[in-house]
Amino acid sequence: MKSIHFIFFLFISVICFSQESDSLRVSVKHEVINPTPYDPNTYVKTYLEINDSIDLFIDNVQKYFGEIESMNGVFIWQGISIDSVDKNLKIVMYNGIWNNKKSPPVFEPISVDKVKNLKSYEKRGIRMQVFLKSGKDALTNKSSEMVIVAILEQLLNAQPEEESEEKNE
Repeated sequence: MKSIHFIFFLFISVICFSQESDSLRVSVKHEVINPTPYDPNTYVKTYLEINDSIDLFIDNVQKYFGEIESMNGVFIWQGISIDSVDKNLKIVMYNGIWNNKKSPPVFEPISVDKVKNLKSYEKRGIRMQVFLKSGKDALTNKSSEMVIVAILEQLLNAQPEEESEEKNE
């Protein structure tokens, strides 16, 4: 029985770590909101963070989920279906900047067209949240989280169309 467990975990670790080392990653963050002892309103906010290839990622996400207009750097997709997660999902994507002048660094949503001239202490980033039809956070379920992260990492690492067309020739 121990050998079966060993083989299973070996197989899983090979699958998980066999990705190319230069691929970009989507990170999952958990932030405790209102962290006071014994406060019934304390909860954990979960979101996905992307800090590389922002413009390409936004383009790929819009191709995948549908073209929409952002409102002050916030994109909202309604009624999205993702296999193995749920139907009628709401996906909220915040385009913004990390202000590293503050400690700890603060993420501030900002319009896409206003991020052209960043200061030395600013870095561009994306935060995303996924909500079920009931309004609950879809990222609290580990299997749903894995599916969503896999899709977003595929979009993050996709090549621009011009480059992929050149390689096919």
